[in-house]
Amino acid sequence: MLNRKIVLLDGRGAGDEDLNPVLDMLINELHETGAAVQTFPLREIKMGSCIGCFGCWLKTPGICLGVIKSDGLGKGRSPKSSRPV
Repeated sequence: MLNRKIVLLDGRGAGDEDLNPVLDMLINELHETGAAVQTFPLREIKMGSCIGCFGCWLKTPGICLGVIKSDGLGKGRSPKSSRPV
């Protein structure tokens, strides 16, 4: 069986508690297939705005050098990190 790793970006906001059963069901189904699931609640991740320095493209591909901060995801992933440099 494949060793799958799945990242869930949880975009639920305050007052979206009615969606908890849906997320729980999704995570349980993924676990049953043998996947490792990691969930990141976006409301808890501090992110700043891009200042357009292009450091994430030129100096450290995919990693923001400046203001984009993200707790739990490392130094800060650039929104452009999926594009080739």
